[in-house]
Amino acid sequence: MKTASPDVDHGGIAVTERRASLSRVLYTATLGNEPKTTSAGVIGRVILFSSFLLTGGTSLVYEVVWTRLLLLSLGATAVAVGAVLGAFMGGMALGSFLAGKRFAARIEPVLAYALIEGWTGLYGLATPGLLKMTEGPSSAIQFCAAVALLLPATIGMGASLPILTRALARDSSRVAVAVGRLYAANTAGAVLGPIVAVFWLFPAHGLLRTLHVASAIDIAVCLVVIAARRRMFPIWTPPIRERVAADHPPARDGLLLLSLAVSGAAAMVYEVAWTRTLSLVFASSVYGVTLMLSTYLAGLASGSALASYILRRHARPASLHAIAWLLTGAAAGSYLSLPLADRLPSLFVFLCQASPSHAAGLFPIQILVAAMLMLPSAMCLGALLPAAAGAAAPIPGEVGRKIARLYAANLIGSAAGAVLAAAVLLGNCGISLSVRLASSSALAAALVVTLKTRDAPLWRCVVLAAGVVLTLAIPPSGATMAKGIGFYAGLPAYEKYDSAEIRRHIDSHRLLFYRDGSTATVAVHEVGEYRMLMINGKTDASNGPGDMQTQLLLAHLPLMARDARRVAVVGWGSGVTAGAVLSYPVERVDAFEIEPAVVAASAFFDRVNGKPLDDPRLRLILGDARSRLRRSDAEYDIIISEPSNPWITGVANLFTHEYFDLTASRLARDGIICQWFHLYGMSEDAARSLVATFCSVFPERLLFKLPGGRDVLMLGSRRPLRFSLPKMRRILEQDGHRRSLASVKIHYPFDLLVALALDTRGCDSFSRAARFNTDDNMLIELSAPRTLYVNKIQEIGLALSRHPPALIEHVTGHGSPAEVAYEQAASLFTAGEHEAALVACRRALALEPTFETQKLLGQILEGLGRDDEARQALFVALSLPDGDAEERSFVRAFLRSMER
Repeated sequence: MKTASPDVDHGGIAVTERRASLSRVLYTATLGNEPKTTSAGVIGRVILFSSFLLTGGTSLVYEVVWTRLLLLSLGATAVAVGAVLGAFMGGMALGSFLAGKRFAARIEPVLAYALIEGWTGLYGLATPGLLKMTEGPSSAIQFCAAVALLLPATIGMGASLPILTRALARDSSRVAVAVGRLYAANTAGAVLGPIVAVFWLFPAHGLLRTLHVASAIDIAVCLVVIAARRRMFPIWTPPIRERVAADHPPARDGLLLLSLAVSGAAAMVYEVAWTRTLSLVFASSVYGVTLMLSTYLAGLASGSALASYILRRHARPASLHAIAWLLTGAAAGSYLSLPLADRLPSLFVFLCQASPSHAAGLFPIQILVAAMLMLPSAMCLGALLPAAAGAAAPIPGEVGRKIARLYAANLIGSAAGAVLAAAVLLGNCGISLSVRLASSSALAAALVVTLKTRDAPLWRCVVLAAGVVLTLAIPPSGATMAKGIGFYAGLPAYEKYDSAEIRRHIDSHRLLFYRDGSTATVAVHEVGEYRMLMINGKTDASNGPGDMQTQLLLAHLPLMARDARRVAVVGWGSGVTAGAVLSYPVERVDAFEIEPAVVAASAFFDRVNGKPLDDPRLRLILGDARSRLRRSDAEYDIIISEPSNPWITGVANLFTHEYFDLTASRLARDGIICQWFHLYGMSEDAARSLVATFCSVFPERLLFKLPGGRDVLMLGSRRPLRFSLPKMRRILEQDGHRRSLASVKIHYPFDLLVALALDTRGCDSFSRAARFNTDDNMLIELSAPRTLYVNKIQEIGLALSRHPPALIEHVTGHGSPAEVAYEQAASLFTAGEHEAALVACRRALALEPTFETQKLLGQILEGLGRDDEARQALFVALSLPDGDAEERSFVRAFLRSMER
């Protein structure tokens, strides 16, 4: 019988052990696969693991920055978010797949890893310009072009883990340990990356410079690893592929690939669902979202590290039983997170009560709450990759290929899960059913793995099969989350409540509407005669006096300043603003709303919004307003912008210089923008920054501070802004407008005009030296969440009052300056602004003393509690020649009442 020579290559498989034995021993000893390691080997491992930790952080920084840059133009819709994240994961999956091909096995892994990181760093520097080039009229074309441009970087990111596994685990007995340690180190870096970026780099350097820092780190890693390669990793030869009989059937590989793909998809569904859940607990500020993500990744990293430790301790590979148990644990943990989520808002309040201060204690509380929800499942999911690597038992020479396939399967599942969760599941199935679908999928995968295991007991198969069915059939229920109430918005008030009072507060709400939309959870509550529209747990609209005033004046104020044919309304809310616009003779109103559930919920406000959806002049545009405006060539006479709060991620993009510049480009030559923002929960610096940013785009502007001082409306235009008193009076005489404005205590033109706090000069003075809020520096998005529970309304109001406007310069068709000052004083007195009314009244008297003005002075002084001065002013009024008998009788009666 003829035997093969030991130097013959059979089918490309080299079997020359003697030729490579010395170099393999040296290499593996250096990297720690032999019992005795040199000091160089220890340093080499430290360098590789430290490098992989650092580049794990930079990868997440790239992902965050690229996602933000893309969503600014694509729009922050659920489909866009899911597609961008899915494309990122898909590129990594392709990279992992390519790293397992035969050509990659011939490349020295340490050198390949270094070059990949260097390439990623250099390419990262170019990505902002490349992504800018993809902008065009079609979002689909732009998305495809952006994905293609990011592939060179994401492919390298996905290839790193299987390549480094080849470097650290050429011995099959240590593959699982190496994979676990590498995955844990890389994910630990991913935990730190977003935290360092959001809490330090973004505030200090902005978005693009943070990207430059990440690129510099990658390039530095490349140079360090290359410099240390010859000394720490001296000799490398292509791996030896041995003819070793497989100790498990080929079907095992398929089961492992299935398990990792399902776990990857489930992991992304959990992450998206839990992020929405936690946004109802402590809001979706940039800090909250970052801490949610980092906590979830910390669970994955700790699970991988623990699995690596156990596998090393037991010195044997994981079995398929372990894979099934991990899938079951992840499913069980996620299912049990649903009833826990119902109690998290109340728990968040109680933890905040125990915290010494909001500024120092809020972030740790957010981490703790997120960990309670996520960690059990995340740890099981993180342990699956090293466990699967051990169960795969790759032979020497096959390590890279096997790990590449496993990692690629996991990433493909993650890409699919991201798209499904964001674009399909959450908006159509809701949080609870989405989590249960993912859990039942994981249980089904565990059942398949168990059935394929020869010694699996029957009872385990029965339990898993029952779990698949029961997970879908039995939804956990709860009161708080089911009503969509978030306590974070009014946390200082709720902190005074005990558990019984919080329960009574919840029970006082009657739920009229609830829906987990694709971008937000929307609910409508009724408490007595008031209805509230809640988005992610926070009231964004209501029929209460304060909200109605803001919603109505957003429409009436600009339309009193200028006639309009075409109007755009950014943010639908309760529909009250759009309805008020449609009460004017406009030809068309384009209303932009990103969340369809908000539009559906607005039907519960038909009694106050005038049913704008029934008006044929309305065109409802569902999608991201900024993206739609950028791709549209429509021109508007008025744009009304009333998004939610500027500290909310996604919404913050509607308060930047770039957004205001975009709206200005869509206005007619004499067009007006009416922009809302709030003063509650804002610092004085933030208020100055918002005003400065608005002023940087619009040369003419007016700022109106609404009664109560909580809300601000700014008018901006290229041309001087003037209000015609005759026109305003005609509007107030029309039945519909009279009733609408009377409901918010506007009866006369000056009842509205006295809210003017700053004119163009005043805006310049108030905002002098303030920084602009831009897409890059994220100034308000980063600063406002830190002052969310700080009340600076009075301080900001005082700062505004230092720059009084020349009201008469912005009014036409008026009488004498004395008459204007009198009307101003009367309206201020009616609004309860007695000090301001006193100043205006004395100015009117200085110009022209009349009976009516002197009488008003007496009333104002009486309202201020200055009775002696009030009596004296009223006696002076009676001494003046003008004034009819009825008015004089009123003054005498008023004086007698003061004597009593």
